[in-house]
Amino acid sequence: MRLLLGVDVGGTSVSALAVMALPGAPATISVGRGPGANINSGGGARDVRASLHTAVAEAVRPLALDDAARQGVSAVVGASGAAAAGRDRIVAVVSDVWTELGLPTDAGSLDVSTDLEIAFAAGSGDDADGVLLLAGTGAVAARVRSGHVVRRRDGMGWLLGDVGSGLWLALEAVRASAAELDARGPRTALTPIVLHALGIDAGPDTGADPRQALVAAAYAGPVAALGRLAPLVSQAADDGDAVAGAIVARAVAALVSDAVAMAAGDQDDVPCVVLAGSVLTSVGPVSRGVRAGLGHRLPRVAVRAATAPVLGALHLAERRADVSLDPLDVERAAATVALP
Repeated sequence: MRLLLGVDVGGTSVSALAVMALPGAPATISVGRGPGANINSGGGARDVRASLHTAVAEAVRPLALDDAARQGVSAVVGASGAAAAGRDRIVAVVSDVWTELGLPTDAGSLDVSTDLEIAFAAGSGDDADGVLLLAGTGAVAARVRSGHVVRRRDGMGWLLGDVGSGLWLALEAVRASAAELDARGPRTALTPIVLHALGIDAGPDTGADPRQALVAAAYAGPVAALGRLAPLVSQAADDGDAVAGAIVARAVAALVSDAVAMAAGDQDDVPCVVLAGSVLTSVGPVSRGVRAGLGHRLPRVAVRAATAPVLGALHLAERRADVSLDPLDVERAAATVALP
């Protein structure tokens, strides 16, 4: 009997997946969830601690672990903000939560990884080497060797980069709308769509200046809140809008360039590129363009889509424990994670 525990500490949510492997019997599977948290933003360590404790406690509670089972845990926690700059803080928080829950914190039982490493593991299968290309709220490409990120490109946040991310797409849509309203840019179907999505009535009978209304709406809340506009760009591009199509083309070019840069050298050393994040794992013009671009630029490299990051953390925990879950148990775990 061995308990495998995979955890994803993300800015949107925290997920914990516990799988009790039982010889000759189906595994016992349980999931726990908590609100999103990031060690480098918002409530920082306090929020991470609270959300992590909630998710892991919820995942292990149904298993009714005895002392022996608790000592047989193989756990991998993947966390945003766990790279070099924030690693000591996130490791301290995770260790404290593990101690509170009576789980072992020795190096053989617990490993803290980055969110990029579990995202790669969620799509790489048995390959520990390759390239991760992630485009969700942010965007980053990373070279992975032996399961660890050794080099990266972009991932610098909305102010300095994240080109091709959902938030970048959204901001480009808002900028294109502003340019049209200010007579600095071409007409685009994005403008009325963006104004409507932001609750702006730009009808001629209102007498209001839509430019000022757009300024007020764009600056009214956190920048990340504008990310919800990203799907509008994809839809407008698919509908033939030239401005939206140009935004998508720039996103595709940047993302493909980032992945190719991380695969520089002999393609035979890069068995796969794993696509992760909502922009690349959902159907749309960016994901289609990226797949086509990678097929052209890296023809000998397999392109794979990542599943949920917490499944990547579980896979790494499985690898660390040197056990192999039954494929049916892995499918059941994936189905459990997919439940609301």
